[in-house]
Amino acid sequence: MIIRRMAFERALLAHLDELGIEHRGASGRQALHGLDRHERLKRLASFAIRATGDPLLGLKVGRRVPLASYGALGHAILSAPTLRHAMWLIVRHMGIVQAVPGQPARVTNGKGRVYLEYSHPIILPESATFLIDLFLASSLQQMRYLVDPGLSGFEVEVRRCLPDMVAYQAALGVPVRDGATVDRLSAPAALVNMRLPGAFVAQSEAHLRLAENALTGIDAGSGTARAVQGVLLDLNGEAAHAPSVARALGLSERTLRRHLRAEGTSFEDQCAKARLDLARSYLRSLPVRDVADMLGYHDASTFRRAFRRWSGSTPAEFLTSLEDGRPGRAKRLRG
Repeated sequence: MIIRRMAFERALLAHLDELGIEHRGASGRQALHGLDRHERLKRLASFAIRATGDPLLGLKVGRRVPLASYGALGHAILSAPTLRHAMWLIVRHMGIVQAVPGQPARVTNGKGRVYLEYSHPIILPESATFLIDLFLASSLQQMRYLVDPGLSGFEVEVRRCLPDMVAYQAALGVPVRDGATVDRLSAPAALVNMRLPGAFVAQSEAHLRLAENALTGIDAGSGTARAVQGVLLDLNGEAAHAPSVARALGLSERTLRRHLRAEGTSFEDQCAKARLDLARSYLRSLPVRDVADMLGYHDASTFRRAFRRWSGSTPAEFLTSLEDGRPGRAKRLRG
């Protein structure tokens, strides 16, 4: 999945752990079982807001989410040609954390600046501002990986009147203006349009394609196999183990395997499917030896054998089928 489904959750729970707040009753598998990624985040956020009473909670959680935790989207942002493109990526993939409306954020221009706006925020019963702050802080944190960590030239505007401007600005790390018409961050157009070093990273297009492909597989539907794919794609080809994936989904390993059997698949099938999807995405832009390295194989020949086992064809045959416009041979993977 493009943005790790559990990225904000992990940051939130890590923050509670640091504060010594017991959260297992709210974060355990029984409490979260059956909830989709949107409802999980809202449920945990509501608990954390009540437990901490901290008006700056959204800012603190947003700033502690590393870019690497966003999975393929993180790689795509890191390889973005400009900050404007990075902002567009954030907007394009907002559906991962907010299902409705279809475009809750947007990029706009005005007076020599470029704005990343959160125009349709989710309002929680416990806090009207937590998810706004989470969006602003996490978006700025992503920008820090691309430009000056001090974010010189960046500003934030919020609609509400802040009771403690000094504390809010210190937690966010950039100048802030309240009483605005929309919640947004901005930077000078010259900075936003400037070519970034990541534009020359060879894997840039491959990461972006993977992000786009993964997004198309995410919808409002449910299903354990789809949920497992989300966790596995976040690992970017790293080895996965059923107990850890089950924990990420709030299930026991036995329950996870039972649900997958009911859907006509298995955990092992899903691992193979995730690796095949990653491999196919990367092969479109990278040489086999680089794909093998990115997926953790010691050499290209080992990766080739694995690819043939997953798909029924070699990487070369797969690429030839793309050139010919043919689907090529492929072994059916259940789920």
